[in-house]
Amino acid sequence: MIPLRLFKSPSLCLLYLATFCFGATYFSFTYYMPYHFQMIKGKDEIGTAIFLLPLVLMQALSSIICGRIISFTGHYFYVVQAGYLLWLLSVCLLILWKKTLPDGIHILILFIMGTGVGAAFQPSMVAVQANCKKAERAVAISTRNVLRSLGGTVGIAIGSTIVSNSVLKELKPLNSSNSNLSPETINYIKGHIYEKIPLTNLNNQQINEIKDIYTAALRNYYYFLIPLMAICVITAMFVKDNGLKALDEQTPIDTKDFIERKKDLESSASSMTVKCENV
Repeated sequence: MIPLRLFKSPSLCLLYLATFCFGATYFSFTYYMPYHFQMIKGKDEIGTAIFLLPLVLMQALSSIICGRIISFTGHYFYVVQAGYLLWLLSVCLLILWKKTLPDGIHILILFIMGTGVGAAFQPSMVAVQANCKKAERAVAISTRNVLRSLGGTVGIAIGSTIVSNSVLKELKPLNSSNSNLSPETINYIKGHIYEKIPLTNLNNQQINEIKDIYTAALRNYYYFLIPLMAICVITAMFVKDNGLKALDEQTPIDTKDFIERKKDLESSASSMTVKCENV
């Protein structure tokens, strides 16, 4: 059971909303990324897996570096916000993906995405820990993980709807007079949208036309990711960053300024007491 009292905190609600959105983005992207490299770029399974390395390796490296930064500064706001911004930039750059885009540009975009994912994925959990009571940390983190997985499920489902409907929309107006594809090939694609289309018996014009259809379909899916990450960027602006301590561990005297002001007041009170005694 998820305790509803967690949702009384505005910061936690914003963090959970962002978690749902980047869960939908991350898990659906890792699901649909192979479609681009296999159907459009013509890579095999091993070649597609190699293109996952820039994303995963940069995610791990970025997560380590950002963890050290948070430990050193005692704050997470700028790390999480930078992660969301880089992630948003990378999903915007996905619009450039097409069959003629060089592999190096693909890798660069995945590097940017991996850096953003590493700076947002785990550091946002630190933000959740800092915006709840110490006794609620376990259930708060579990709730976050549930919402992230739920976001991934919803993201994949919506992505599936977008891709399949986009492919069918691209195929609908095609016929023998305006397309190089035969009716048999068109019907085969309609029934096997999520399968790798056999290209051995097709000429270059037909292959390019199929790749263009899937490029347009996946581009519509990439458009879906942009507002999700934009929500993450906006919500992060309003999350309170009171350090790394839990809410019930934070005290109002944890700042140097307050301690210095307290000392000044004590010294002033002492001097006034001495003057009163002299009078």
